[in-house]
Amino acid sequence: MLNAILLFLILFYVYLLKFLAKILLSLYLSPIFRLFEVQSNWGVKLSDMISSVDQMSSTMMIYGLFGSAIFFLMAAMYKYALNKKHELKLNEIELYDTKTSFISLLIMGSIPFLSVILSIIFRNSVLGGILGGFIYWLYIPSFIISSRKAAKKGKYLSLIRKKERLLNISFYKILLGHIFYQFNFKDLMIKTNY
Repeated sequence: MLNAILLFLILFYVYLLKFLAKILLSLYLSPIFRLFEVQSNWGVKLSDMISSVDQMSSTMMIYGLFGSAIFFLMAAMYKYALNKKHELKLNEIELYDTKTSFISLLIMGSIPFLSVILSIIFRNSVLGGILGGFIYWLYIPSFIISSRKAAKKGKYLSLIRKKERLLNISFYKILLGHIFYQFNFKDLMIKTNY
């Protein structure tokens, strides 16, 4: 059920991204084309696409709602996997990766949701669209902070995993050495360095 909802949200979200990309490209490329006197179809006026301040705020609200819904839905999928960790037989590293992904998806979903809140607060002013768009720059510091915290624990878990692998290899070497000794394969043991 969650997969079907996710596909539905992504289909509509891609359409919204197309519209938003067209707005941004016309904003940023039109002055460049005019500067170099290049004729292009990107010379569409922003006023032709958005006729009022309310429309820009509404665009940012819709974009933020769908964006946060996608991220929160994916976080719900990870939470579902965490609840089924015994059935899925997740080891410590898989459990850590699942928890880390869950937290990062919550962070990723909260930023578009914050954009929606700012777009609602400043709906009737130009700030609604501007703040609603610039709030997405919060992704950069939030990813830096969360990835640093995750990296510390991830390094610790990878060291534990390496020690476990080394112990397993040592155990198998001892076991094979014991088997070779039992069957008097001492010559074979010497050749294979057991």
